Amino acid sequence: MNDSHRSGNRFWVLLMTIGCVVVLLLDFVIDRHADAELEGWTGFYPVFGSVAIVVLILLSKILRRIVSRQEDFYGD
Repeated sequence: MNDSHRSGNRFWVLLMTIGCVVVLLLDFVIDRHADAELEGWTGFYPVFGSVAIVVLILLSKILRRIVSRQEDFYGD
């Protein structure tokens, strides 16, 4: 991996981090009209999203073991 590719990745990671921080800070300022009590908690959506991604990754690892086949499954 060359330096220009690595710096490009750093740019996107930094941009996404700044975006997440801005959205979290806006959560303190914007008054939401929540239907459920949990939605009204400050930081609910960032925590919910993080937990959902972790669960999705763990489930995908389990599913990969279930549906994966040997490399020569279809024969050569």
